[in-house]
Amino acid sequence: MIKKGPERLIINSHSQKNEVIAVEKLGFFVVRAMFLRRLLKTPQISSSVGTMRTISSSLHATSSTPSSPALKRKIFANLKSSEKPCDDLLRDMEEQGFEVAPNDLTRWANLLEKKGQEEKALEILSFMDWKCCLMMSKSVLRPAGNYSSKSDSEYLGRSTFRRIAKKIAPSVVNIDGPNNCYGSGIFFGEEGKIITCAHIVLNLHKFAKSPVYRSKQMEVKITLNCGKTFRGFVADCDPEYDLAVVKIEAPSSFSPAKFGISKDAAVGDMVLSVGNPFGFADSFSGGIISCVNRSKKEIMAAGNCQFYLQTDCALNEGNSGGPLVNLDGEVIGINCAFGDGDVGVGFAIPIDTVLKVIKERNW
Repeated sequence: MIKKGPERLIINSHSQKNEVIAVEKLGFFVVRAMFLRRLLKTPQISSSVGTMRTISSSLHATSSTPSSPALKRKIFANLKSSEKPCDDLLRDMEEQGFEVAPNDLTRWANLLEKKGQEEKALEILSFMDWKCCLMMSKSVLRPAGNYSSKSDSEYLGRSTFRRIAKKIAPSVVNIDGPNNCYGSGIFFGEEGKIITCAHIVLNLHKFAKSPVYRSKQMEVKITLNCGKTFRGFVADCDPEYDLAVVKIEAPSSFSPAKFGISKDAAVGDMVLSVGNPFGFADSFSGGIISCVNRSKKEIMAAGNCQFYLQTDCALNEGNSGGPLVNLDGEVIGINCAFGDGDVGVGFAIPIDTVLKVIKERNW
C-alpha cells in the first residue's frame, strides 16, 4: 500500500542546490480555506454575529489612505518601534478607516529586512497575505476603500505563501544516506540535531537482525538549503516509529524549526510539504489535511505509530523525513510515506508522536 521511497531514481539532488524554492500554486478554494481559518482565529470575528457586523461596518467606513510622506514616515516609525506585532497594528488601522498602499507595505518590509528586523518584515507580509485572502474570499468583509484594478492585481499577483516558505526553508536539510538512499530532515535543536525518518539513514532490516550492524556508526551527508554540506552521523534511532536523530559536529549556527501541535490539525487545514523529491532539492508543495487519524492498519504500516496525518500534498521518493507545515510555519508532522500508485495520498507522523519519542529517548 505505501512506499517509503529509499531508492534514488533520477539524479543527484545536490546538482540542484541553487534552485529557487518552488511553491506550488494553490487555487481559489484553498485560498478561501486560508481566509476562513484566519477569521476563526480572529477573536473579534469569532465572538458573535453582532461583532461581525460591527467590524464589517468599520471596514466599509470612509477610508483615508496616508499620502503625505510625513504621515507615511510616522506610520513606518511606529511599526519599527512598537512592541505590538505589525500585522495587528495594520489591522487596527484598517478598522479605524485607514489603509496603506501595497507598494508602501512591500517597501517597508524590504527596508525592515535589510535592517535586520526580519520578524517585523514577516509580520507585514503576514498582513498582506491576510488582506489578499480577504479580497479573494467574496465575503461581506472587504478591505476599506476602493482599489483600482492595478492595486488589486498587485495583491492578487503575490505569492501568499512565500512568508511560510522563507520561514521554514533554513530548518530543512537534504540527506544522502547509505546505499544511495536520500531524503530530508529537520533541525530541532541549536546543537545541530536533525530529526528524520530512520529508513533514510539505516537499513532497518539489518538493524533489526544484526548486532554488528547496530554497533556501527553510520555516516550521512547533510546539505543545507544554502548549499553548504556537512558530515553527519546517526546518533540514535527508534525503528518502531521510523525515527532517527542525526548530529552535525560543526562550528556553525543552525535554524531549528518551530514545532506545532498536531492534535489541533483538522481536515481541510492547508499545509505545505518540504523535501527533496526525486533529488529536486528544497521543493515545496501545497495541499490540505485529508485525514487526521489514518490508522496503521488502513495503510498496512508496521511499527508502533498508531495513527498518521494524511495529506494530498505531492509526496514522492525523497520527501521522507521532511516537514509538514501549517500556515503559521510550524511543523505538525514528518512526511514518511505515500500511496502506491495513488496521486495525492501522502502520510506523515504526527508531531505530537514525534515529540513523545524525542522526550522518551532523551534526544
